[in-house]
Amino acid sequence: MPADRVALIREALATHRAKRRVLDHLDDEDRGLLEALAFSALFFPSAGPGGLVRDQDGAPGDGSKPAADDRG
Repeated sequence: MPADRVALIREALATHRAKRRVLDHLDDEDRGLLEALAFSALFFPSAGPGGLVRDQDGAPGDGSKPAADDRG
C-alpha cells in the first residue's frame, strides 16, 4: 500500500478515536438526540436542522407555531 494512503488511514483512525471518546461521554438522551440528528441529516438533508424541531403541540415544525392556549 502506498505510504500516503497508509498515512491517510492512520490519520482517519486517530480522528475516529478522538471523536469516539467525546461520544462515549454522552448520556443516553443526548446520544439519542445526536443519532436522530445524524439520521435526519443523512436521509432527509433538505429538511435542514429544523427538521427535528417540534411545535409545542408535538407536530413537526420550526417551533414558531403557538401552543393551543396561546392562539387567538
